[in-house]
Amino acid sequence: MMAWLLLKADGTVAGASPYQFDLTQAAYAGMSQVEADDADPRVLAARAATPKARPSPREWLERLAPATQAAITKAAAADATGGMLLWLLKAAGNPAIDVTSAETVAGVQAMVSAGVITAADQTTLLTP
Repeated sequence: MMAWLLLKADGTVAGASPYQFDLTQAAYAGMSQVEADDADPRVLAARAATPKARPSPREWLERLAPATQAAITKAAAADATGGMLLWLLKAAGNPAIDVTSAETVAGVQAMVSAGVITAADQTTLLTP
């Protein structure tokens, strides 16, 4: 089987995934990707060192501090449009969160824009 390696500008490995990365997303600025064999030592090392690209909703939110998780919950409950709560409910109903999908990236960016989470939290959530 094959995997995709996410490479930083300096050529070091930033992550590995069975799926291609959407390099148009801001979280991947300046990065590139290459296909490699699953047995490649770089793939094995990256998988051991990085979170899953498709974590469960719980695993995904638990990447953040408990206070940040609570802030997201409070913001969703207070959102008069219902958009944030709906987005979180849809996410919770999935068996896995695809951190590279356009919907995930847009939702996380909306939380940054609303001041609910920081840019550092965004990077944490969108890192495969």
